[in-house]
Amino acid sequence: MELIPVSKLYIGLLVLVCITVDLLNDADLELIRSANEKADVVIVGVHWGVEYTDKPTRKQREWAEEMVDAGADVIIGHHPHWVQDSEIIDGVPVYYSLGNFVFDQMWSEETKYGVVGKYTFYDNELIDAEYSPVYIKDFDQPSFLEGDAKNKIIEMMYQESIKLQ
Repeated sequence: MELIPVSKLYIGLLVLVCITVDLLNDADLELIRSANEKADVVIVGVHWGVEYTDKPTRKQREWAEEMVDAGADVIIGHHPHWVQDSEIIDGVPVYYSLGNFVFDQMWSEETKYGVVGKYTFYDNELIDAEYSPVYIKDFDQPSFLEGDAKNKIIEMMYQESIKLQ
């Protein structure tokens, strides 16, 4: 775990790799619990899911619940290369995949999109989350989207997330 002091807040940043079935284990959950005891905010990045799909697996959703129970305050997934659904579990935002940011997968329209998240905390509470969709126009060159293009990605995230509930 990397413990990062930000102003008067200590943020615990963990990255877990859970690509195949049943890879989240007790040691991972204990790491989250330990981080929760040391940090004010625990952000878990998870390399998981099925590449080139727009939905998380049932197992990912179960793992997310376990990570929330262990003390994660935000869960940010990556690996599928596509923007996927997100949901709130017991007040904790779970982003199953935010797509690509700097990558060279120009052969697919879906792999050219990504979302940058900005998370604002006051004391130990997440008080705001902002999303800035990007589009990779040329190999490894993301550009922030604006207007209708930006709104389309944010609306897609919202609509797909409603279906998880």
